Amino acid sequence: MKASNFAALSAATLSLIASSATATTLLKIEFREDDQAGFNLWPTSSPLTGTSSTANFSTPTTTSGTTAITMTATTSLGQAFNRGTISDGTPAGFTYSNLYRDLLIASTPTGRLTLTASGLDANTAYNFTLFAWDPGDSTDRVREWTVETGSGVPASAQLNWVDPLVDNNTFAMNFEITTDATGSFSLSDTSANPQGSAINGFILEQIPEPSTALLAVFGAFGLFSRRRS
Repeated sequence: MKASNFAALSAATLSLIASSATATTLLKIEFREDDQAGFNLWPTSSPLTGTSSTANFSTPTTTSGTTAITMTATTSLGQAFNRGTISDGTPAGFTYSNLYRDLLIASTPTGRLTLTASGLDANTAYNFTLFAWDPGDSTDRVREWTVETGSGVPASAQLNWVDPLVDNNTFAMNFEITTDATGSFSLSDTSANPQGSAINGFILEQIPEPSTALLAVFGAFGLFSRRRS
């Protein structure tokens, strides 16, 4: 195989893998108002009251076709509300003001929130982004969230609400979470001082299996080799 031809095929291969590796968005949820572009509101049919609230979402690409998300508080769920005075364009490129102002909290300073997803494919990796910032709180405390059911990379992540706002993901925690044998995972606020346990919203994405892309790559190499022989 000539070097130039091999280079061309390699470039095509990398392009194929990249295009095949695009994650599929299953859910983009906010908690207070349906006002952030691209996000859907937590359904009003599942009131965020008491100690727990579960909503079912259609996810056709999962085996079950339905993913259940449960929000739980160790005390009680506080009514979702708007908080803060942030605005789009400050800093330049920031567009998530409506998302970050939507706030679901655990009532009382000692309350902790847990988010559980179920109905997903078993032993399967998903991308999960958790937005967790109270723009009206300037307390200098580290907030930590930990994957407790399933396994996460990272296993836990931290942020501090007094860090400077840089972009849409400044106060987002990103995990690659592998579900357990029942197709579930959960994350909890495990901060040393839980006061202010809050969630703005989340994104759940399905990571594609690499097998299809790899089979196509091997097939391309095999076809090229046969034509050169």
